[in-house]
Amino acid sequence: MTRDNLTIDGLKSEFNRLRRLWQQDWVGLPALARESACRLGHRNMAELDTENRAVHDCIVLVADAIEVDGKLRQQRDEEPAYHNRLHIADTLCSLTFLLLATRAGQGRALDDAPLDIEWLMLLAMVGHDFLHSGQINRVPGEIEARSVTALLPLMEECGVSDAGREIVSELILMTDPARVRPNHEAFRGKAFDLAEPTCRALLLQESDILASAMPDIGIALTHQLADEWSRFSEGMAGSLLSTRSRIKFLREFALFSSPASQWLGLHDMKAAEIDALELIAADTPI
Repeated sequence: MTRDNLTIDGLKSEFNRLRRLWQQDWVGLPALARESACRLGHRNMAELDTENRAVHDCIVLVADAIEVDGKLRQQRDEEPAYHNRLHIADTLCSLTFLLLATRAGQGRALDDAPLDIEWLMLLAMVGHDFLHSGQINRVPGEIEARSVTALLPLMEECGVSDAGREIVSELILMTDPARVRPNHEAFRGKAFDLAEPTCRALLLQESDILASAMPDIGIALTHQLADEWSRFSEGMAGSLLSTRSRIKFLREFALFSSPASQWLGLHDMKAAEIDALELIAADTPI
């Protein structure tokens, strides 16, 4: 990937490619996870030290577990309409773009081999909704904690270090929507550095909602989330599908604070959509 591809149009093209695969020729989450690693500069296994090899192997193992589980649930018409394998692929694509944009902004070569922390962030992104129930948290961090609990034995099996498991676990817990705004506020005024937990969590949080913040793709994803929620609450599902709700999501939940998001123009994209939506009646269905 080149700097010329690190654009909103480049992101939209990738999201649309994933949707064509999902509908016609799904290649599987393990292949897409490997693709993200390759785009981040991973070339061959011989280059990896023991720890990064363990993380690489765990990424593939977790992606395969999600793929197997997703296929089984799909056959029973039980795979969540939003928190499914395509969502994981979207977030991997988003994180890849944000990590590359981070490199670009810092003057690093885009084809550098992944940093240790970038490998761990990929693992956290793959596993952040591991075995998601399709429901919402009844208490803060409920679903995220379940994902961590399910992921820990696989990290141990692959030989991910104690320190690596701790970083991945905390990153997943930080994807709880209740922790997003406080983390963005904690970052305000600070220099961006992936060595800092706040900064790496910021990229995962932005990746988690990036596709949903895209003007057209995001509307379709909102309908999918409403379909997912309709299984346990028609009222909550319906509450998502108005212009008012879309504006609230963009303002309060689709937060973009990282230098990488500014590089990609995500804040401006969001602001333009809000401006357009404010010309429409608040109760208009999206």
